[in-house]
Amino acid sequence: MIGFSCYLESRDDDLDDTGEIMAIYILKEYQGLGIGKKLMEVCYKEGSQYSKLSLWVLGSNKKLVVFL
Repeated sequence: MIGFSCYLESRDDDLDDTGEIMAIYILKEYQGLGIGKKLMEVCYKEGSQYSKLSLWVLGSNKKLVVFL
């Protein structure tokens, strides 16, 4: 396994009809190859049952790229 992502119904009580991308991780040597984009696409597709998706990111995460 070189990476994973997972989603679920949002754990935030104030967000109705919202899915949450709970985790996305790719081994460092495989980053920058488009794998993260593919994992996010799967989360978007599988989370399409919700009207919105949320994603929490640590402030120390300096390598965040958002795909819309």
